[in-house]
Amino acid sequence: MTDIDLLFSIGWGDVGNSPESRLGMSVLIADREGDKVQVRETSAITQATRLKAPLLMAYGASDVRVPYEHGRKLNEALKSHNKDVEYIEYAGEGHGWQLLKTNLDFWTRAERLLGRTIGK
Repeated sequence: MTDIDLLFSIGWGDVGNSPESRLGMSVLIADREGDKVQVRETSAITQATRLKAPLLMAYGASDVRVPYEHGRKLNEALKSHNKDVEYIEYAGEGHGWQLLKTNLDFWTRAERLLGRTIGK
């Protein structure tokens, strides 16, 4: 999750839109209004300008746990100041990689990133 407030406004995902789910979020995550400052200040999207390190962001296009909109928004926020961000969405994947081609692609990208950055 890159934008805690987005959890409250996004209309899909495994959190759900029922009143019971929304009430649980205010207890388990944050009170959207009462904790507004903390929610804003602790969200990765708010801290985007501080993220200077190389970053690999990978999302399953069918993920219902962490909707890809979180990644898309953070990627947009990073573009202006961090040129070493690689963003990928995998069609047909959910929260974890199931397809061999996805695993090969993702871990190849991860290995390449680590090869460039470890020890620097």
